[in-house]
Amino acid sequence: MSFTTLKVTDKGVLLFALHEERFHNAGKEAIMAYHRFAAEAAPGIYNLYWDNKKMHIKTRGESRLFDGMPVRFIISPLAHTHHRIEKPPSPSIYSGLIEPGIATLLTSAEGKEIYESCSAAVIAWDGKNILKVPRDRPGVKSTMLELLNELPHIKEQPILRASDYPIALINAVKCTCIVSMEGGKPFPDDQLERIRALYLASARRA
Repeated sequence: MSFTTLKVTDKGVLLFALHEERFHNAGKEAIMAYHRFAAEAAPGIYNLYWDNKKMHIKTRGESRLFDGMPVRFIISPLAHTHHRIEKPPSPSIYSGLIEPGIATLLTSAEGKEIYESCSAAVIAWDGKNILKVPRDRPGVKSTMLELLNELPHIKEQPILRASDYPIALINAVKCTCIVSMEGGKPFPDDQLERIRALYLASARRA
């Protein structure tokens, strides 16, 4: 089964090409069904999954992420693996870790590195570059992390829990989310705007 969660605006599916990639392994019929959806869908947020030679479409609510969310840390359920996984439908190994109103940041087994959150990728700012978690760390394959490859000054580097670098969350529905970490510095607004502009420009109908 191939699965994705996406947002549609008047201009089309945000991250159109990156969501399409999630259906490539399912074959030509799945891609055609995705294109039909993209051409016709009303603005909103949707779960799409291809199973039994059919595209299943379900509307869903807005992201539970909001700027200023407090955080907590839990060892990632994938901490002892060495690969990224395709985005799973709900319920998943992440579902039981979600705490309403709190961003749960998932770490390495010893708690040193931050890999991702339950529902978003994690980025940091080192003063010169946007840092993204190295691709050999476990977690969900993120469309937003792939989108960032189109920007200059992007660097793969472990994001350390002990660092005072500003942290933000990014996903395909919310785009960016600022979290509140004790002693943390604010993520630069101009860098967030770079990400949001690229995100909005990614919308397509087909």
